[in-house]
Amino acid sequence: MKIKKISFILFFILLLAAPSKKAAAHPADIYAHTLNVALAPTGLQIKWDIKPGPMLTSYLWYEVDADKDEILTQQEVDDWGRIRAALLTATLDDKPLSLLLESVQMPADLNSFQSGQEFITFNLSAKWPRPQDAANVQRLILENGLEPTKSINWFYLSTVENTAFLFPSQKNNAIAIDVIQDKTPLSDQSKLLTLWDSGTPSLPFGQEKMLSPKLPNRSFLN
Repeated sequence: MKIKKISFILFFILLLAAPSKKAAAHPADIYAHTLNVALAPTGLQIKWDIKPGPMLTSYLWYEVDADKDEILTQQEVDDWGRIRAALLTATLDDKPLSLLLESVQMPADLNSFQSGQEFITFNLSAKWPRPQDAANVQRLILENGLEPTKSINWFYLSTVENTAFLFPSQKNNAIAIDVIQDKTPLSDQSKLLTLWDSGTPSLPFGQEKMLSPKLPNRSFLN
């Protein structure tokens, strides 16, 4: 009887010590991405803001700081940015569409980064290939490959001039957009859009304030 009791106690201790199921990502180690995509007759522009959780900011800062002097030079930022920007990919009608990195900005200091006052910003662009019938629908797919399992992605779509698009389809870190470069020749424009956003995703209680972005300033599209 005593042996059975000891065996039960040992089993209970082992049960408590056993690893539990993998915990869900905590807001402190999640990447919040805001991608502003401006569609134009000649191409597109993307303003990509990355707001990492507080557990990630120091890691990213010292990853960029190649010489470990606690100061980020523009060369260090550019070198790091080129590698990370390549994780955002695009295709047009199933063919690769090259995204040009125009600039990358990091926060001025680590404190501003950790407090969430400043964040990482990439500016990218691409030109539509020529020649083509601008009135035809072309399928643009954007996919964010930066830590997709630890990320939340908000997409904001807008257009300039006569460009339009059909209702897009977003699945986590990827979005498919049917783009019409010039809507003028189309007689039925009832299903065409010029503005769209992902909306606020469903987040666990307590994460909304940390992760939900403010409505982006679209002035960079003008």
